[in-house]
Amino acid sequence: MGSRSDVTHSYRPLSYTEPANRKRRWITWRLAVVLLVAVTAGWLVFKSKLPPVSNSPAALTSIEFASEDLVSIRNESVAFIVGPQLKFGSKLNPYPWFDSTELASGRKHASDFPVVPPRVLTGTISVTRGERMVVGAGTQFVTEIDPKGKAPLFNGWLRVLGPDGKTYREAQVQSVQNDTQLTLTAPWTYPSQSGAASDTYHEHNSNWNNDVYVNANYYDLSLSLYVLYYRTENQEILTAARKVADSWWLSTPVDSGRNRNFEKNAYAPRNASLGGLMLRALDGRPEMWDWINAYTRYMFDIWLKTHARDPQLYLGVRDGSFCLLYAAWLARVLPDSFPLAAGKVALNAASLRSQYLSDVELLSTQYFGRLQLPDGSWRWDDPYYTDSDGGTLKNIMQPFMVGMLLRALVEVHRLTSSPKVKQSIQTQIVQACKHLYSGGPYRNTSSGLGNKKWRSFWYFYHGGTTVNPQKYESGGGSPVSTNQTWEIKSERQLIATSLSSFGYAYALTKQEPLLTMGEDLFDSAYGDRVDGIHNEADGTPKNYNQNYSSASRYLVWRLVGSAAAGSP
Repeated sequence: MGSRSDVTHSYRPLSYTEPANRKRRWITWRLAVVLLVAVTAGWLVFKSKLPPVSNSPAALTSIEFASEDLVSIRNESVAFIVGPQLKFGSKLNPYPWFDSTELASGRKHASDFPVVPPRVLTGTISVTRGERMVVGAGTQFVTEIDPKGKAPLFNGWLRVLGPDGKTYREAQVQSVQNDTQLTLTAPWTYPSQSGAASDTYHEHNSNWNNDVYVNANYYDLSLSLYVLYYRTENQEILTAARKVADSWWLSTPVDSGRNRNFEKNAYAPRNASLGGLMLRALDGRPEMWDWINAYTRYMFDIWLKTHARDPQLYLGVRDGSFCLLYAAWLARVLPDSFPLAAGKVALNAASLRSQYLSDVELLSTQYFGRLQLPDGSWRWDDPYYTDSDGGTLKNIMQPFMVGMLLRALVEVHRLTSSPKVKQSIQTQIVQACKHLYSGGPYRNTSSGLGNKKWRSFWYFYHGGTTVNPQKYESGGGSPVSTNQTWEIKSERQLIATSLSSFGYAYALTKQEPLLTMGEDLFDSAYGDRVDGIHNEADGTPKNYNQNYSSASRYLVWRLVGSAAAGSP
């Protein structure tokens, strides 16, 4: 009873003061409502003075997005290179095969890519007949040889150049003790040598490991994996993207930034894969910037700047497109300062960015813009390609290469603040997209498999050869008839390079026909809705990179102007 009395006693004072408490709560509530109304009114007045929120393509590349389906990238430089992205598996993506293949194939290609590339070894080595130990001078065995790499191409092969300077003798490395000592799997059976040059190239079943390596990063596997990481936030993918970029940095044409002989010993712009290196430089490896800048400046000048006033395109658009792309990225993302190879620090990045901006604006308008034909096409000669008729290419266009050019022009349009440049580039992009789809290059005809159509780009369109100048006027270089699904898949592979540009053209203009074109092209490559045939995005690493380095931007730009896209 005593405890109940205590409880009752403690409760009664509260019950006795209830009316007074209720009155105070009512007054507090009214004050809160008045305060809320005042704050809301003040916010509305403040908001009315803000510039309107834009759903333009430029706005869609902002750092933050309101929509839960859009990827948020807080680093502006990273956001510019990666571009606007939907989150992996978003309900706004009507092409689920695109997402599932991006992840599954990305994991496979990342796993297959070696940590250490096949390369020319630093320094010289000495080998002794009957001995397994190899001794190096000025060598870096630890970082340049990987005995545990993936077999059969990357697991510690060693080639030694013979005294005649022509003959190579090959062995396999079992283990690496340090930078100057390693052990072979078997005694050296050839004559002893000292001060010999060596490398880790190897042939297996007619495949050279260096060719396999370069093709695995062709069109930028590291960039594609970084895009996948930002779409998925999967740390495993981020680790893989870093691995690929770090390996590429070690390869001989880069040589950890030491190779500056760009004329004779460098990757061509089309397979230099600088996007992944730039993202890696932004991701903890700033020492990469000096080489990236030097390479881009050299290649941009010889492929584009020295030909700015030429009466025709210099060797087509492919390598020049990548030079334009890299320069546009550097105009935006090159940091204010970065370490130089000589041990100093570059402090002139602002002027470097300004020069890149000026150059890409000039080349976009006065070179590519000037040489675009009224029908929206670009055409060129290629004296290095020998056709089946024995001639070389004359006045032809390759649609998938035009897609590469459009991708670069999109980046310049996103970069520049010049209304004149923006208008010129917009016109080029829109006219080119319409020509690609409706002007003949898109082959939407019967494939020989029932009602399934090619729905692909011709490999060549317009022009012909020095032997037959009209050979490709209505298309060619692709199968004419078939009963094989894989040939259709292969042909549709060529669509991937231009997909993001169709989305961007629609985002700029809101012209529904452009969206209709883009939807048909994207569906022909990845969709299940028409014929169930997908392209070869799930094939080789090169095919994967061609499809996933930029095409996913289309999934955002197709939504511009719709409620689903949200506002930044």
